[in-house]
Amino acid sequence: MSLETSVRFVKGVGPGVAGKLARLGISTVGDLLEHYPVSYQDRTKILAFSELADGIDAFARGKVISAVVSPAGFGLAVFKSTISDGKDVARVTAWRKFNPWARYDIFAALKRDFERGKEVFVWGRVRKSGQDVEITLKEYEPADAGESGRVTGGIIPVYPLTEGIKPAGFRKIMKAAVDGYAASAADFAAASPVVPDGLAPRRRAIAEIHFPPDFEAAERARRSLAFGEYLIFQTAMAVARGVADSRRKPRPLEIRRNLLTGFKANLGFEFTRAQKKAINEIFRDMTSARPMRRILIGDVGSGKTAAAMASMLLSVENSRQAVLVAPTEILARQHFETVSKFTAGLGVKVELVTGATSSRAGSKTAARRRMSSGEADIIIGTHALMEDPVAFADAGVIVIDEQHKFGVSQRLKLRLKAPCADILLMSATPIPRSLAIVMYGDLDVSVIDELPPGRIPVKTMMMTDSEACGFAAKELAGGNKVFIVYPIIDPSENLFIRSAKAEAERLSKEVFADYKVGLLHGRMKSADKAAVMEAFRSGALDVLISTVVIEVGIDVPSATLLIVEHADRYGLAALHQLRGRVGRGDRQSYCVLVADSPTDEGTVRLRVLLETSDGFEVSRADMRMRGAGRIIGTEQHGRGELDLRVVDFEKDKEILETAKKAAALMSRVTPLPPAVKAELALRYGDNIMMPQAG
Repeated sequence: MSLETSVRFVKGVGPGVAGKLARLGISTVGDLLEHYPVSYQDRTKILAFSELADGIDAFARGKVISAVVSPAGFGLAVFKSTISDGKDVARVTAWRKFNPWARYDIFAALKRDFERGKEVFVWGRVRKSGQDVEITLKEYEPADAGESGRVTGGIIPVYPLTEGIKPAGFRKIMKAAVDGYAASAADFAAASPVVPDGLAPRRRAIAEIHFPPDFEAAERARRSLAFGEYLIFQTAMAVARGVADSRRKPRPLEIRRNLLTGFKANLGFEFTRAQKKAINEIFRDMTSARPMRRILIGDVGSGKTAAAMASMLLSVENSRQAVLVAPTEILARQHFETVSKFTAGLGVKVELVTGATSSRAGSKTAARRRMSSGEADIIIGTHALMEDPVAFADAGVIVIDEQHKFGVSQRLKLRLKAPCADILLMSATPIPRSLAIVMYGDLDVSVIDELPPGRIPVKTMMMTDSEACGFAAKELAGGNKVFIVYPIIDPSENLFIRSAKAEAERLSKEVFADYKVGLLHGRMKSADKAAVMEAFRSGALDVLISTVVIEVGIDVPSATLLIVEHADRYGLAALHQLRGRVGRGDRQSYCVLVADSPTDEGTVRLRVLLETSDGFEVSRADMRMRGAGRIIGTEQHGRGELDLRVVDFEKDKEILETAKKAAALMSRVTPLPPAVKAELALRYGDNIMMPQAG
């Protein structure tokens, strides 16, 4: 059986479930098996009610004494059952959205399984006061389910899921996939010329990372899979380096300073030590015969854009074009305004090209003509620059901002428009240099690890929703502007969270009636988004209610307060990026995190933000919590990525070093071992050179 088999063939996956799995990037059996747990719950011990402690998640068993459903107001109802473990009793509660006119009973399964006299296993959060014990139900299972159907006991994997897929149901699907297909997984790591001791074969590792007999087996499985995926990663990097190193520029650039001197005067500030070091590294590459392949890493507000502009002007003063690509039209327009401002009076022609507009007179056809003829010196745009009709006269450098927002295939498409151009990627995910060198194996790394002097750190606080609104009113009264971010656009029947549209309407009438309130989200037309941002920037709007569309690069110096609603639903990197939207002026700025009932994991993430504003520290904490995450990829999800899902760069240093050495040895062998070649083809199709795109 092939791992490329559609996930529809796995037991328990019908058309509806398949559609929901697709939202997780799961379309094949291989995708499913590589959807690894993020943590585990220890349900090996059934606790007596007397052993339960307040605030813990616990696994218990009891006999049902009574069960009842009661309305709770606000469109909710609560199921309450009293169960006994033979000595003590506990109250089990489950909350649901309730519609009295619904055609089906949302509590039907609970009523059936919690009939008086039946025994159940329960897993949930404990609230204990004296002898009073309440368990808020997360999962349950009838005690008579039998071992073959057991999904609640033992060491339980915890997966990242999507709306409409329950953990217990997903585990059943995963169990079917492991039992039916894991044996088909090729053990490409066995082809490595060197293999660390103590690793499991890939088939066994896949089975045990999902359903480990103990925690030791789970860690052994993770390390085994980490070695394999990093071996493939480094082999691809080695092949890519070999291809890229064979290229030579037709003519290296020269530092002439006729534009760079004027640019520096226009800036009006001195570069920091870290900026100077990064610019020197970039210039050294650009004046060499080998095309630059460098990534510039820095925290929010560290001055990456200024360093990138220096590289662009070096290209222009050598009579070559410079290209800057941004992931959104809002950010592209902002870059256009910034570059235009700091090149004023230098005779540099700057062109903005997005999917909707061109910055200069005439149609997009005329803009393409200016690019292909060389009339445009600096070209700034979005993914529109990757379209087939777009051609550059002679691009000397291509700068890709927020590089993780673009897939490898997109970056490669742009690269092919100028095969010998210097490539500079920019990332606002601030990771340590040593880690970046490991992660971006085929790129040289520059790090800007300090902020410009005089920058006032953003103060981060936790508040309730009402406290946050009161704080916003004070900031607005002082003449400042406010961002408020929500995780979803429209209200959801299945999610107990506030939405941007509904709250924009409510807040504009009830809380901020004396101020101008705007709404921004990803489903708006590009022109409408640009108009809203310009209104906020210019002062026509006081409050901007938005989704995470503002995460990337929005610069409004007069905004001093960012409120993130349901902050526990965001990852650390996203929260830190959002926090970077304020603190860009000379006034004290604040980031307020609102979380109604955060999970344990969510609480830990928020605590990191409260304790540090250093992006590198935030990134280290993020790595500790969830591993390295996905590095680069041809899609947002799926096995088509060159990604690292289980690698832990801090814990796995030895096996990663071994994998890197093994990859270097294998890349020199022609042909590659068949299993390794097949895995590379599976992840990259026919284009093994893809990693060179960054």
